[in-house]
Amino acid sequence: MTSAVTDRPTWTTMLRHLLNSLRKEFTMTKAKFVLLIIGLLTLFIPPMSLTAQDDPTSDDLALDAARDVIQLMRDGQGDILFEHFTPEVQAALSADQAAMIWNQLEAQAGAYVRELAAVVNHVEGYQQVVLTLEFESTAATGAAFDAVVVFDAERCIAGLNFRPNFNPPLAEATPEPLPDYVNADAFTESDVTVGEGMDFPLPGTLSMPSVGDGALVPAVVLVHGSGPNDRDGTVGPNKVLRDVAWGLASSGIAALRYDKRTLVHGAQMAALTNLTIYEETIEDAVRAVELLHNTPGIDPERIYIFGHSLGGLAAPRIAQAADAAGVPLAGIIVASGALEGTLDQEISRQIRYLAELDGEISDEEQAAIDAADQVAAAVSALDENSDLNALLFAVEEGETLDPTLAAFNSPASYWYDMRQYDPLAAALAIDVPMLVLQGERDYQATMDGFTRWQTALANRGQTTFISYPALNHLLIAGEGAPNNQEYLVPSHVDAGLIGDVVTWIKGQ
Repeated sequence: MTSAVTDRPTWTTMLRHLLNSLRKEFTMTKAKFVLLIIGLLTLFIPPMSLTAQDDPTSDDLALDAARDVIQLMRDGQGDILFEHFTPEVQAALSADQAAMIWNQLEAQAGAYVRELAAVVNHVEGYQQVVLTLEFESTAATGAAFDAVVVFDAERCIAGLNFRPNFNPPLAEATPEPLPDYVNADAFTESDVTVGEGMDFPLPGTLSMPSVGDGALVPAVVLVHGSGPNDRDGTVGPNKVLRDVAWGLASSGIAALRYDKRTLVHGAQMAALTNLTIYEETIEDAVRAVELLHNTPGIDPERIYIFGHSLGGLAAPRIAQAADAAGVPLAGIIVASGALEGTLDQEISRQIRYLAELDGEISDEEQAAIDAADQVAAAVSALDENSDLNALLFAVEEGETLDPTLAAFNSPASYWYDMRQYDPLAAALAIDVPMLVLQGERDYQATMDGFTRWQTALANRGQTTFISYPALNHLLIAGEGAPNNQEYLVPSHVDAGLIGDVVTWIKGQ
């Protein structure tokens, strides 16, 4: 990208400011911006997840190729990497962006140390290589990063992603203690596919209570928050959706969780220029409901949605879509999803909140805040035909803008769609029971938003609001000022919240 002026930041420069401001030492106890930087890295690295199969073809060649990819990244040779991308990845990741990846990673994790492990998975002509890499700062905590490189049949790079690994091979393995509300003998789990036979099929897990023959049980579809999340809702060492699924299944309620479309089909999704929350979240949630409708042992009249974070914000719209698809819901549960403002405004506010946690704002942090505010302002000006980049920067003679760039890792179509969506109006338009859950220590979806929802839905009926003084955005208890450092501490979803969800569902 070139610019005709030097005193106005380009979009790439804005992102660089954001990334630079997030450069803090990566540790388990002090990582003010670590989770945010992991999310921003996804902007440059379209993720793809594949399921392992027994098809051992050219594993050694795939390993060598993946290691070559890492070396090219270390050398900053993004132009060579770009030549080996599939067209879908090329549309989402420029050569300049590819050249930046490794430096940004080492800025967070310290200097590269060594490769700890390597695994090759196979699916229908694709090979997925997972290289577990140790860095100086992560080594001190027993953590690492997984570099995931996906090759197609022509050995082109069809996916590239980095993800934190909190249990690398050399870390001491200790059995994970189960929370008290989980009874592993009370349910079984089976692999399922959401949207089988359709575009974008998703692997999932059904947790089914052990009940007598012929008995029907209520069921819940668990819907993720923003980002390319796995079925467990993994954040650091914590697994929010898995905890909820196991807690419900232990109490006689089936739970279906699945990998998100942006995780499984990341390259294809990143290439979409007309992406909305429907393609990202809603369509698959409805497909999951349809799957439960056709699952033996599930009561089709008692299927619920449990939406966490963005999934909760989308829950009223999911209910509308499910009704239109002929699979109406029995109710919706909004957990950590009652926002005060629009999504882009909330992201901007969160960046400011994290920057102010230590009582002072550095110049780099202020640059990140200003950049986020500018993006939010541009998003607020969108209309149906807007070019988001044109709103971000006044295009002058001789200046070019990359049409694939987007605000907060999503295209203009996504933000325009979100700006048109009023979750409170949607909630008032649906006739199903609602349960709204809120942690009072949640800095991402705050109590101000919870209060706003309480006021707006006060006369709705069939609506229950519960807040929890000690819980954060992950529905996990903590103390002190809320921050994302606690997300890196292994824990579990609160037992009281699980109990309230069980009681509410069984009371409908």
